Amino acid sequence: MTYTQDNNKGKKPVKADDAYRKLSAMCATAEYCESDLKKKLERWDVGPEDTEKIFQRLRKENFINEHRFAKSFCNDKVRFTRWGRRRISMELNMRGISPEAISEAFDAIDDTEYISILENLLQQKAKSVTGRNEYEKRMKLMRFAAGRGFETDIISDCIDKMNLFN
Repeated sequence: MTYTQDNNKGKKPVKADDAYRKLSAMCATAEYCESDLKKKLERWDVGPEDTEKIFQRLRKENFINEHRFAKSFCNDKVRFTRWGRRRISMELNMRGISPEAISEAFDAIDDTEYISILENLLQQKAKSVTGRNEYEKRMKLMRFAAGRGFETDIISDCIDKMNLFN
């Protein structure tokens, strides 16, 4: 006996034209990457041939664009989620975004805003950090910011510049 998982939970497979209409409507309101849309098409039981045709049409009509998605994702994660470049890079890599698109997106980040976001995070965290000495507190702040995806050298420079423990 063969078991197959029904991703569409008893519903009929979505036709290619309907799938295209749904995806183009989604892409008209927000940025999506191909891997996210591919997962949707798999859930809708759209075949591989139709999937490729849909993606070709979405690309041709500029509904999906890897570079535009990377810039938008990067901007949102820095400003609203307050993530660092390392975490953003990891997320974009998991979504199959090319290194060129990631690099271009990082070039669009304003360095002063990026540092300001890190400084605000460190100031807030420093209020609740406890430790036996300055070294322990510093290491806790370093781990916190590194966990958010900020680069170690930038974190260290910010902590030194801000003089949080005096």
